[in-house]
Amino acid sequence: MQPAGRSLRLAAFLLTVLSGLTLATASRPAAAIQDDHVQFTVTQDPAAPATLQVGAQVTFTVAATVTTSPGAVPLLFDFDYPAGLAFVSGASTPPGVACTNNQPSPGIVRCDYGPVGVGPLVPVTLTFTITADATTAPAQAAMRAGVADGAPDSAADGDDGFAGAGALAVFNATMFSVARTADSPSTFERDEVSYTVTLANDSGTATGAFTATVDFPGATTVTSPTCSPGTLSVAGTTVTCAGVSLAPGESLQVAANVRTADADASYTLAPVLAAPALGITGAALAQVQVNEVGLQRTSGAPAVGSEIVVCTAEGAADVANQAAAGAAQPNDGSRMVGGFSGQPVLQLGDFTVNGPGVGTVSPATGCGDNQSGVRFTPSAPGTYTIEARYNTGGTNLLAITVPGSGSPATKLTFTTQPGNGVVGLPLAVQPVVAVQTAASTTVTSDNTTVVTLAVSGDATLTCTGGTSRTVVAGVATFSGCTVSPAGTGYTLTATSSPALDTDTSAPFNVTAAEPTPTAQLAITTATGPVPRSRLAFTLTSGTLNPTEVRLVIRRSSDSKYWNAATASWQPDPVRNPMAAGTGSSWHLAITGDARRQFAGTTVTLEAFAVAGGQDYRSAATVTHTIR
Repeated sequence: MQPAGRSLRLAAFLLTVLSGLTLATASRPAAAIQDDHVQFTVTQDPAAPATLQVGAQVTFTVAATVTTSPGAVPLLFDFDYPAGLAFVSGASTPPGVACTNNQPSPGIVRCDYGPVGVGPLVPVTLTFTITADATTAPAQAAMRAGVADGAPDSAADGDDGFAGAGALAVFNATMFSVARTADSPSTFERDEVSYTVTLANDSGTATGAFTATVDFPGATTVTSPTCSPGTLSVAGTTVTCAGVSLAPGESLQVAANVRTADADASYTLAPVLAAPALGITGAALAQVQVNEVGLQRTSGAPAVGSEIVVCTAEGAADVANQAAAGAAQPNDGSRMVGGFSGQPVLQLGDFTVNGPGVGTVSPATGCGDNQSGVRFTPSAPGTYTIEARYNTGGTNLLAITVPGSGSPATKLTFTTQPGNGVVGLPLAVQPVVAVQTAASTTVTSDNTTVVTLAVSGDATLTCTGGTSRTVVAGVATFSGCTVSPAGTGYTLTATSSPALDTDTSAPFNVTAAEPTPTAQLAITTATGPVPRSRLAFTLTSGTLNPTEVRLVIRRSSDSKYWNAATASWQPDPVRNPMAAGTGSSWHLAITGDARRQFAGTTVTLEAFAVAGGQDYRSAATVTHTIR
């Protein structure tokens, strides 16, 4: 046994040595990678300088060779990428190197090789998309020996490199010029305008493949479109040219014939060009003014027995009883012709006049050069409408109120109530609505009131020619009216313009349409009693190609119906879904304990199917006896 004093002196010595080692370790600075420990090169593709499409990919491939291992700490590659690049992915080939965005801080991608030995490392590829101009530089790439390495090896010095670094630009609208041509800077409603848009590449760089669209808001149709170059498609009033590629100085030309709309007022046709990959988003093109034909009352104050004269004329704004805004007739058949006459100046047949006492309508006199119109003498007070019709559906309307003792019309009345109906078929009795006086007398002089029908609830009403009718001799007669879905207690409500007291019809019912019988649904028959041990019902659907088939199974003894979902008989019919087999076959198997409920029964089978949105049932039923 050693003396106690000697043991105490040894312990003190060891404590002193350990303390010194601890202090030395704590004060030693973190190891920094040396320039000659790792040689690496970053290769950028495409190399700068380059002009790219917005959203194009830019890759950076890192090739590295280790000459001196950093030991147990991981080797890290950091890329402090510039604004204008958006990180997509980072991976090595083969996999093994993990790359993380915004690590250790925003805007840096860090790739962790882990502890490495001497020799070449697997290549790592970083993929970005470019969203704006960006400039890469060697100083943005560095290798570190662990996260604590305060002096990383930069690609900007030593024997490392950054191939292809520099300025990357994205295409923008200033690099292209846009021109358009049209038949005329102004036209009229429902005219067809030939419109051409040219996009020229002034960037000095090939664009690569891109997609361009030209939208024509305010048009009704676009016909005869062309793209040169590019692959053409049209959706509504938008022309799309896909796969367009323009060399420096080359141009894309988009042409189309555009039909202008019949609007409530004059408007501008303002096409819009977009090529997002080139930085062109919603570039407004030169506009085409689309006019209505203006109407002007040139006669004195309206009165019963006094002639009213209305001429076409330019007018900046609507004026009650006097003017409907629009442009004067141009006497130019390439922009406007009569809707019925086809003449460059509207003829009598291109006007319609309606009102309670129109009488004879004649061509107007005293209109301006190349203008025309109508004249008539009202025989009754009320509202008169004068409508000009031009091109293929262009219209403008002037309403004139003739004062007097007052229009006798006060209300609408269903003089024929709607009858019951079946979904998809016209109502058994079609509704008729009359414009009537307070004393319930039909106003036979009214040929202008427009009556509109609407159905109650969430049902849908459709009528041949629409749900609005202009009365003839005070009566609006509707035809082909159908209501869906099936329901009871539906009503129709009649409203009018100008507004009169509304009326609601008597209630009526609409029943669901019966399925159409078809021999295509052929239920398999049995030559004798069917054993319940292998009980399955089958059929073929022929050429019907249904989306679903269901089977009704009725027990003859008590007229109850089989419910496959609950495996029980019930009083109400159940359409049990069948499973599709090969070809046109369908089957419904009865399995397990459910088969016992068929013992000694006779059942009648009827099939139902849905194909092409139409309901069908089997033309014949089949009876099976089950042992």
